Amino acid sequence: MIDRRPVTSADGAVIARHRLPNPADAPDRPAYAAWVAGAIARGTYLGFVT
Repeated sequence: MIDRRPVTSADGAVIARHRLPNPADAPDRPAYAAWVAGAIARGTYLGFVT
């Protein structure tokens, strides 16, 4: 069985790593993770983790 759940603000770092996977992108990940965590909290970023 595959589990799926809505994203939460705590998933920001995981989402950032998937969005910016290259090692060269690593410096940008914390800012993106913070942005996406805030967007999830505001309800403007919707997604699921499988």
